Amino acid sequence: MRSEKACAKILVEQAKKYPYGHFEISEEQLAVLLKEQPELVFVDEGTVIVLETSDSEEKNLHWATESLDSLITVIQKLQRDLQAKMPGKWRITSFHPELVEPLCRIGFEVVSHYMDHWLYGLPKLSLGVPMQEKIRRAVASDSDRLAEISAECCYAPGWLKETEKWFADWLSDNNSDIFVVEAERNVAGYCCTKFYGFDSEKGTVVWVRALAVAPAYQRRGFGRALLLAGLEWGQRGGAQRSFIAVDKRNHIARELYESVEFRPSGAEEINLAILTKT
Repeated sequence: MRSEKACAKILVEQAKKYPYGHFEISEEQLAVLLKEQPELVFVDEGTVIVLETSDSEEKNLHWATESLDSLITVIQKLQRDLQAKMPGKWRITSFHPELVEPLCRIGFEVVSHYMDHWLYGLPKLSLGVPMQEKIRRAVASDSDRLAEISAECCYAPGWLKETEKWFADWLSDNNSDIFVVEAERNVAGYCCTKFYGFDSEKGTVVWVRALAVAPAYQRRGFGRALLLAGLEWGQRGGAQRSFIAVDKRNHIARELYESVEFRPSGAEEINLAILTKT
């Protein structure tokens, strides 16, 4: 009889061979589930699904399959067998747009539909940051105001609300920074940036992780100014390119990014969720 550790290794290796999937649970995590909650690991012919729980009401579905039709069948079985025992929000991530409609037919809703956008040739780009006198680098004491703005922007498609601690942690990272714009003696918006890919042959990346302007201060050009300030910071730090992920449904944000020469790469990440009840 195989140990849970051995079974976990086999399942992870099998999941990697399937053409469709988003299976990011580790062998160690899977081994623990097989030992303590084996009913959350479902293996059918051509499909592996793991329902990962957390302290919150959200559960993540890690999955891999040979056939999207088979996946839908297995998820429906899990709904019948487990939703009474595991109520709350079930989330699933997919890089396959063709899976969205079948999942929505069985009750899932799209939470976010991110499209990767890249800007190349950053050092040669003439940015001309406007409103420089209104823009500064954030400090730790700004974190509470940044969290307020983040909460105010939750109406935007695919938006991730961040906490005061998240902003403080971002500022404490040597490779990260936050730029803020001030208006009427108040912080009106922010742009979170970070360097990565230092050893990449294509050059260092400046990642624009989040760009937000409080609703009361929108339509004044602050978003564009913040974006350009973040890219200029990337130029000064030696970045060769820039990356941003934007929700496909956020047409205003996409228009802004594409006006500064960001272009969609074709890569997409779609997150869906269903609220299960007892």
